[in-house]
Amino acid sequence: MITTAFLRTLGTLRHGFIFGILVKTALLTIGLFILLGTLTTALLASFPVTDAGWLSSFIAGAAGAGVMVLGYFLMPIFFPLISLLFLNRAAKGTEAVYYPNITAQPAPSFAQALPAMLRFIAKSLFLNLLALPLYLIPGLNLVLYYLINGYLLGREYGEMLGVRYHSLPETLLQRKAQRGKFFVAGLFISIGFTVPLLNLAAPLLATILMVHLWQDAPAKGDYTRRMPGRETFKGSESPLTSHSGQKR
Repeated sequence: MITTAFLRTLGTLRHGFIFGILVKTALLTIGLFILLGTLTTALLASFPVTDAGWLSSFIAGAAGAGVMVLGYFLMPIFFPLISLLFLNRAAKGTEAVYYPNITAQPAPSFAQALPAMLRFIAKSLFLNLLALPLYLIPGLNLVLYYLINGYLLGREYGEMLGVRYHSLPETLLQRKAQRGKFFVAGLFISIGFTVPLLNLAAPLLATILMVHLWQDAPAKGDYTRRMPGRETFKGSESPLTSHSGQKR
């Protein structure tokens, strides 16, 4: 159940292994946020838009502040990149406390996962920029923002952690078979990413939440799914299992 996974995620915070990872996550998050605004301000300041120096500086500063505000709401797109840096350590710590008897494979290294992560960032930026005009409509903006990023983050984090416990084809199959649960988890994550202070720990919490969610998932072969034009088959009999290199 998603509720159980969520409560276990909060409970994980009381364990000692979390503190060091939490500090590093918060520092990386703050650093990324400041770097974005600083670089933008410096770039704009190097191209004066008027002859009045004070006005150019004001415009550059205002633009930098605007980018930081925009970046605040686009941070969920970049947080999975931060998560890659400590994903295995956070997952191992959680598994050692709650699931000591499971066998898990290391998730892909930062270098191995980077190409897929960059594709995720590009896709997320495209969808959010496409929806930008709708984000200006009060009421609709937050709903649409959380729906879009909830879907994207539930999918990305689900697959990032799923490969610790299953092959990639099995991970994709299970995640799609339980898309509703992963979508709700993604909503929790996207909301957490926009709550001040909580968002400093959000990449870590998202990683831990997905560990609990996968351990609550049906065992391999215990679920079925109907594919269009195909017979219903067991997860362990999926035709995808012979294609380990399937694209996401």
